[in-house]
Amino acid sequence: MSDLWLQIALPVVTGVVGWATNAWRNAQKKESDIITNFQAMRDADREFIEECRADLKEARDMNKRLEAKYGRKCKSIRAANRCKFTSEGDGCPVLAQEEKNERIYDADCKDCERLNQESND
Repeated sequence: MSDLWLQIALPVVTGVVGWATNAWRNAQKKESDIITNFQAMRDADREFIEECRADLKEARDMNKRLEAKYGRKCKSIRAANRCKFTSEGDGCPVLAQEEKNERIYDADCKDCERLNQESND
């Protein structure tokens, strides 16, 4: 009977215990893989969010620059509309200055050479 036990029952018991142990380890490994995958997805999402924040900041900065540029152009146009030399000769020096370097100040009309020449005449 002990030979029968060693030849048949022991391999069957060993197989069942091995199968149960393997199933238990696979379940643990599966949970570990799920956690690892979740952490990888979370890290990828964080990186994506940081990239989006950087892009948003860049877009906001560009928007501020464009709004400032638009404001300067509006000031130039308003100044040119008040200038009586806009439609004469080379046009308003304020607009010419705006086209050159996109910087304009209200003081430019006060320093306008054409306006000062006409005032002196």
